[in-house]
Amino acid sequence: MFLPKSAGGDWDFFPEAASRMFWPKLDPQYQEEIDGIVRGMKTWLPNASYDVYNLTALNGWMELAGYYIPYLDTKAEVSPLENKAPAYCSAFIATGSYIEDGMIVMGYKAWVDYIVSERRNIIADIIPAKGHRILMDSYPRFIHSGDDLVINSAGILSPETTMWMHSGFKEEGIPEFVRASQVAQYASSIDDFVRSMSTDNNGAYANDWRSDEFKTNEIARLELGLKKPVPLANLRWIFFRNQFSL
Repeated sequence: MFLPKSAGGDWDFFPEAASRMFWPKLDPQYQEEIDGIVRGMKTWLPNASYDVYNLTALNGWMELAGYYIPYLDTKAEVSPLENKAPAYCSAFIATGSYIEDGMIVMGYKAWVDYIVSERRNIIADIIPAKGHRILMDSYPRFIHSGDDLVINSAGILSPETTMWMHSGFKEEGIPEFVRASQVAQYASSIDDFVRSMSTDNNGAYANDWRSDEFKTNEIARLELGLKKPVPLANLRWIFFRNQFSL
């Protein structure tokens, strides 16, 4: 299996950690969604041993492998270096005078292992009972994109560039995949995006987020992480109106 071999340990570690830290932080609707996926799996695969904690760990695997395990290593003094966060995606976004017609242009590239990217083969078009319609790429059994290539019917688009220089993990914080799910479903503005992603940030999957509002043609950048090995602010929100590029 990819995760135990790449991050160390055995698979049982991941659902146990997810049951303690992630599952209690999931909104009831996301708990119901994961439970529904598990029940669907068991309909097609009666002998499957997965439960809701396995699926929660799968949704948060980047947070567990890239941030929680290095955090534990540092606490146990296994490694003096807390900065082990992976470096993956890259994104840019531009508007205004940088673009011929003045409209928003976004580019995105995910730099991930082949074994991971070949499973990112789903385009999900979701119309939830509450919130906005969501269009995103995703993985099987995910309740979020995981790739962060998402746009909702309010015109909020939120790709990211992974910040490998950030580190740290807050066990009592809200998982990144939960906050990303909330943004995709409910954010109607850049302010909503910043508020949802920043609230009770657990530090996992630290990203330099790009966000935009198509209805106002505005773009923003949110640098979000817990710890950075240079004396800069942990949270920086840079707001650009119609003449800049990120």
